[in-house]
Amino acid sequence: DGEDSGPMGGQMVLMSLFSNLAAKNPELAFKRLEEIDGPGKQMALAGMFQSAMFDDDKRAAILKQVEAMPDAAERQQAKQSMLSQWAMMAPDQAIEYVKTQSAEEQKNLRSSMGMMMMMQNPKKGASFMMDGATDEDRSSRYESVINGWAHQDANAAGNWLNEQPKGPQLDQAKRA
Repeated sequence: DGEDSGPMGGQMVLMSLFSNLAAKNPELAFKRLEEIDGPGKQMALAGMFQSAMFDDDKRAAILKQVEAMPDAAERQQAKQSMLSQWAMMAPDQAIEYVKTQSAEEQKNLRSSMGMMMMMQNPKKGASFMMDGATDEDRSSRYESVINGWAHQDANAAGNWLNEQPKGPQLDQAKRA
């Protein structure tokens, strides 16, 4: 009808187009992605990830392309976007992927993905966020878990915190 659907409508179309393209040819989808700037790029990536969510081979092909992204910030943002979707749909597979990453990469991915997991299964999300915590970051991880969980169920969050191993990091988190 010729009416402008606005920026959100255009981004949804972009997401759909890239979902379809990535389902057929992930390499070409990534090549086309280089032509997009701004928020549309993230919508296109979201569409690409959506197309491969339940197809191991396609997901592996898209992950390979993500790993090859030259810009580190874009690569990190792409992984976080992908894992946010993946954590909601297939958390166990997403967890296994994160475990294959370097320690530094895992640390970066655990927070955002853990928060997404907590929306559906707070206890599992909390466990994932705390896995591999060091003395240096345990307190901040406790705080992230409690901040994310308390909005849904403050009592359950408090009970979980009280079940954690005693120590100075736990005491610090309880005071926060």
